[in-house]
Amino acid sequence: MQIKNLKAELDYNHEDLAKVKAQTKIFTNPFAVYNKEIVLENGSSLFGKIIYQDQDVMKVETLIGQLIIDRNTIVRVVNQIGSYNKFGDDYAKAAMEDMTGNSETSGINLIQKRIQSQSAQLVLVGDISEEKDASGNTVLTGEVKNIGNKRADFAKIIFVFRMNWQGETKSLTTFINGVTNTFNTGLSSDNSILPHAVGNFELIIPKSFGIFIGYKYEIDWSQYDE
Repeated sequence: MQIKNLKAELDYNHEDLAKVKAQTKIFTNPFAVYNKEIVLENGSSLFGKIIYQDQDVMKVETLIGQLIIDRNTIVRVVNQIGSYNKFGDDYAKAAMEDMTGNSETSGINLIQKRIQSQSAQLVLVGDISEEKDASGNTVLTGEVKNIGNKRADFAKIIFVFRMNWQGETKSLTTFINGVTNTFNTGLSSDNSILPHAVGNFELIIPKSFGIFIGYKYEIDWSQYDE
């Protein structure tokens, strides 16, 4: 009887530990739940979901509850998408379901997965860094990884900047530095990312571009089977 009680207590402690680990993961990686980073003028950042906004305030759902923020204190809103860690968790989960037979996968899904396994797939690694240079230009830098099984060619990132709360936008594009590849046409490019390799990028936003309050980005590439 005592052994059964000890086993039950041990199982209970294991469940508590699993819950603590799950909560710790959320707090250390808030992008697992939210993809909005709100940068404030005091240098701090909030991660959450915007549930309401007007010309004066923004209401944000965060891990610690709902917050109302004065829009005059907001420097920037960054839409973080396609992060490597988040994609990796989902990818690993799907792979585990396939291995254990827990996923009810249709024939169409199997075909789609086979196509994906034979394709390039670029994702952002970590965060995009933002700094000012000596001329007052804004410099965005970061790294991108090819988690696919094919080479990604002419890799680039398209940024769309929100210039004001009225919705005006401007776009800029930067290519990702990779390896040099010469195609059958004789054209060469140094923006090819090999499978499982990492490339870096830098976007210099001139001071004359103007002040922007947020941005989103899309990673784009081509794939040539030679």
